[in-house]
Amino acid sequence: MAHQTNYYLEGRKDKKTGKKIVKNVPIRFCFSFDGQKFMSNTGLKADEIQWSKAKQEFKPSASNSELKNTRLKAIAEKLEAIYLKIKNSGVEVTKEEMSEIWQAKGIMKDFYSYFDEFTRVEGQNNAWSISTYQKFKTLKVHLQNFEKSESIKMEFQKINKEFYQKLFDYFVSIGHRNSTIKKTFKNVNWFLAWCIENKNITIKEFKKFTIKESKSTAGNPLNIVFLNPAEFISMFEANIPDLRLSRVKDLFCFMCATGLRYSDMAALRREDVTADSIKITTQKTADALEIPLNHFSKSILEKYDNILPVISNVRLNMYLKEMAKHLELNRRLTKVYIKAGTTVKEEAELWQVLTTHCARKTFISLSVFLNMNPEIIMRFSGHHSHKMMEVYTGITDKQKQAQMALFTAENIRDKIAN
Repeated sequence: MAHQTNYYLEGRKDKKTGKKIVKNVPIRFCFSFDGQKFMSNTGLKADEIQWSKAKQEFKPSASNSELKNTRLKAIAEKLEAIYLKIKNSGVEVTKEEMSEIWQAKGIMKDFYSYFDEFTRVEGQNNAWSISTYQKFKTLKVHLQNFEKSESIKMEFQKINKEFYQKLFDYFVSIGHRNSTIKKTFKNVNWFLAWCIENKNITIKEFKKFTIKESKSTAGNPLNIVFLNPAEFISMFEANIPDLRLSRVKDLFCFMCATGLRYSDMAALRREDVTADSIKITTQKTADALEIPLNHFSKSILEKYDNILPVISNVRLNMYLKEMAKHLELNRRLTKVYIKAGTTVKEEAELWQVLTTHCARKTFISLSVFLNMNPEIIMRFSGHHSHKMMEVYTGITDKQKQAQMALFTAENIRDKIAN
């Protein structure tokens, strides 16, 4: 038998006499399964004379013996039910797991309980930003809506290729593109990998579903929105009478000239700015960065006495389009992506699709345009991986300052002319 429950009287001795206690002795159970044993108290007690060691139950002569034996039988049934529930869920059955569920009165953690624990633990361990917490909060809502739309219950043993396909179809049905779904599945797999590693959960067809993207979707420059050199210079030098739009222009150009994300720019304090550089710890990745100032970033900081105006990201994105339209940034863009298996092309003018995130892309494109050292660009932007970190060895502050010194209007004009 794969599992069974045995009962026995606890072997206690009287502390004063040292003799074995034979009256009102606690009854314990031992649940044996898969080569393991889980032992605990039943909550019942018996005199030794009332207990049948052979039958592991109360003797008929004991008071309320029938009722007490029924309770013992119920305990065995409950232990078996917990064991089978764990087994069928895809989680490895351990005495620790049995104990946890037994102490929780048989309530087994469900899919979303593990999901909540994952976000709490990984969020703390990896210093998640507010946006990352929000991303997983949104993912949980999507999974719950998917559950309702498919009339299924989210359980680990149900995760297979068919599950992934249904989840993919759900995201397509609510208008998500393949590229967006691919990012979402990456977060789903992050959670599942955590469950496999930390909770001994078995998922038979983990990561066996792939989302195809056309070459035009993966890496096509047309899908990467940024200002070209001439557009950046034109925006930076533009004289905008409207104070609100002028501030929007300055904030966007500041991000273009430093590579900062909106969250890092918004968190910038006067003490983070020195005469020659900005020293920050990034909000998203908790990286400590030192970014030398250049002609553009320094002049903007001087204009505001090292305290930049504060505009919410939502409003800044809205005003940014208004400002770009005012500057007649009308360059036509074609975005190519896959949606529901169909290649879709969308055309728009630059001002219509400009967002704060385009500033970082502009910084990188301008840095490459000026032939800056790629490894130093990554130091400024905070992009990194374990493999890439190896090539950073030997880069000095003087090298960084020299590279950032290339970031001038004259150099950009010279490059445009040539």
